[in-house]
Amino acid sequence: MKKILLILLMATLSISLTACGKKQDTATAPAPTPSTEASVPTVDASTPAPVEDIPIDTYDLEAIKEDGSAAFDAFLAVASQMEDNSDFETVRTYYARKSDDMARQYAEYCGGPEDDFLALSTFEQFLWFELYINPLKYTTKGQYDTYFSDLGRFQATITERCYSLLSHTGNNGQEIADAFQEIMAWQYNLFAERGFMYSFMTGETSIETSSAETN
Repeated sequence: MKKILLILLMATLSISLTACGKKQDTATAPAPTPSTEASVPTVDASTPAPVEDIPIDTYDLEAIKEDGSAAFDAFLAVASQMEDNSDFETVRTYYARKSDDMARQYAEYCGGPEDDFLALSTFEQFLWFELYINPLKYTTKGQYDTYFSDLGRFQATITERCYSLLSHTGNNGQEIADAFQEIMAWQYNLFAERGFMYSFMTGETSIETSSAETN
């Protein structure tokens, strides 16, 4: 009888230890490793890469500059009337009032003295700011999807204000606004495809300017 009770006691103890072991294993088992696939960001092929460490000799800069110069000449053929046409007095006044702020941004993003910018005519300041400084500024913010995911986003967030101002000014305002939109589409495409911008005023690219500043 004692032998039977001892066997039953040992069996009960064995079952208890097994159950306890399973519970302990469950409590100490590491949590399942989450799949990393969902956390890997997808990159839209149309999203430009950050402008940094791009070898200048990777691109045919002379061809790019020729295209940029032609685009600028086409824009000036339409927009030069802004310089002295009385229809655009409101536009000139608007940019004259922004002159100090544009000069500050010129110094910050182009590395030139503010006084050099302030010495330019209002029309020249307009060209510098809207065609180069303003879009270049947004390339430094690190929010490429916000500003450069496609041409429509670029226009809506960066060029729309100037386009609207021009299109509502004077008899030829819409013509200039359309020309502005066209040259800025060229600027956008350059940045989207190559990762840098072109200064129509100097004939240099932003990577050349950056390289000169760091050397």
